[in-house]
Amino acid sequence: MQRFAYQSRDGSGQLGTGELDAEDSSGVAAQLKARGLIPVSIKAAAAGAGAGAAPAAKAAHTANAANPKPAASAAGAAPGMGDIGALLRHHLGMGPAKAKVSDVELQLLTRELYAMMKAGVPIMRALGILTDSTANPDLTAALLRVSATLGSGVDFGAALEKETQRTGLFSPYYISIVRIGETTGRLEECLLRLSKHLQFLRATKEQLMAAIRYPAFVILAAVLAVVVINIFVIPQFEKVFRGLNAELPLLTKILLGMSKFIVSTWPVLLVGTVAAVFGVRAWLATPAGAALWDQWKLKLPIAGEIVRRTCLARFCISFSVALRSGVPLTQALGIVADNVGNHQFADAIHAMRGHVERGESVKQAAAKVGIFPNSLVQVIAVGEETGALAELLEELGTYFQSEVEYELSRLTARLEPILITVLGAVVLVLALGVFLPMWELGRASIK
Repeated sequence: MQRFAYQSRDGSGQLGTGELDAEDSSGVAAQLKARGLIPVSIKAAAAGAGAGAAPAAKAAHTANAANPKPAASAAGAAPGMGDIGALLRHHLGMGPAKAKVSDVELQLLTRELYAMMKAGVPIMRALGILTDSTANPDLTAALLRVSATLGSGVDFGAALEKETQRTGLFSPYYISIVRIGETTGRLEECLLRLSKHLQFLRATKEQLMAAIRYPAFVILAAVLAVVVINIFVIPQFEKVFRGLNAELPLLTKILLGMSKFIVSTWPVLLVGTVAAVFGVRAWLATPAGAALWDQWKLKLPIAGEIVRRTCLARFCISFSVALRSGVPLTQALGIVADNVGNHQFADAIHAMRGHVERGESVKQAAAKVGIFPNSLVQVIAVGEETGALAELLEELGTYFQSEVEYELSRLTARLEPILITVLGAVVLVLALGVFLPMWELGRASIK
């Protein structure tokens, strides 16, 4: 047994501290939950409890859970745990280049690994089966490397983190949940939750792409049509207008001037457009650019609410998964902030974590940051009072997810009137600019 120092909250949100004896941090968490308390942080006590090398190994094990950093398996770890870590790390490793593994492949890999481990298949054999079954050469190489690394005794979480540093395959959230699952002995459960979470993220992304595909195609077609008309059609009409020797309407003069400008400077316009696209992409890759773009996305007229609800769904589901997996409260907020997908929300969650660390309840912290709706704040308050915070967050996250799906299904229908109006205006301007002189000449000839 080892002594752990903990911080927890009761049903009213009051912060408490104390020490408990347990085999590991998960045992402390179980004792606190049995008392109706919510774990905030669990650390090995300053003074060791017990004698021999085993307590030291357990202390290192607990420190790894509280502060997820790569660490070799302790000598006293459970049999096969080091093999699990090293094998998965090699399994998901890619190579010097970025891993070319799709969201679907990663989600299916996680799900299949969970299913085989639940069926009692040893981790080395499970990864061997996945290696033989995958059609992605990058993923096959990754699985082989993970198998070799796990065989060298590196634990699961450290293996994933090292491979991610090399190829960027896994998110910090993924690694943190896996490390907690390994530490608490609930790796299968954590893999299942990660699989469902990855499925949610993938479904949301696919629905968004499907919703904007039609508007993007219409806008692109309209732009190409305008360019073609200005380059090939209007110059032909200009020859006709020149032969009429008549005063042209203002709209026709504007179209002719625009056509001449495009025809004479199209190489510069083309290079400028390409440079602008790459420049914007490079700017968005910077921290300042990404943060500003995330703020703008939340303020967009139609899509802004979809982005906001998507971030809320990610927050609720990610926070629920982390709490259910046994992650201490403050650490859970830290890893959720990295997974929410929006800098403004991430900053608010980090601020929320700071309030909790200073002794405030989660409900008070959520209300102070000012980015969460009142419904979410009230759900957090009820969850803290009843000790069912994870369950209520999961329910609310499912609700936000359904709202996102509904809004995405209506996105195309809401954009259609705007697109029709814009296209109608473009066609009207072009038609009037081209045909007004002819109409004027026709009326003049009749007179």
